[in-house]
Amino acid sequence: MAFDRLKQIAEDLITLEVTTLTSVNNTPISLVADDIDDTPLVAAKNELSAAKTQLVADIQAGDSATIKASKQKVKDAEGKIRDLEKALGVYDPKDIFSRIQGQLGTNENIQLVAYSRFEIEGDSVNYVNNNDALKGLVSSHGELVAASQESRKALFEFVRNL
Repeated sequence: MAFDRLKQIAEDLITLEVTTLTSVNNTPISLVADDIDDTPLVAAKNELSAAKTQLVADIQAGDSATIKASKQKVKDAEGKIRDLEKALGVYDPKDIFSRIQGQLGTNENIQLVAYSRFEIEGDSVNYVNNNDALKGLVSSHGELVAASQESRKALFEFVRNL
């Protein structure tokens, strides 16, 4: 199971995307569709938290039958959250740029500062906004790209050494 997780991490590292955005009006850039009521999602997250608390209590009590039932409640609560997030339009960080791309043309509040994409196969894309007012953010984007590449390199080394 641990090997499968490491394999998944390595596959996730094939492409590195770094995006720097700014809000034109200093308002938050939401990852949830604006017109959606997220009350069910908040309730599901509270349900998951309670299930995890119960699981810890059951583990401490040492009753294997209760532990199994509590683990299932945690699993069910996590599944419910995934389903609700999908239904409400909450995006996984791995899919965040597709959400941003969809909003760039329609949301006047979001301004793309810089975007960098690197693939192991050798393809790369780099976009930098030439607006002088954004030079500080562009510089920060460069630092973030460098840090991301170092982090990715360290993870590859870790997986390779296993």
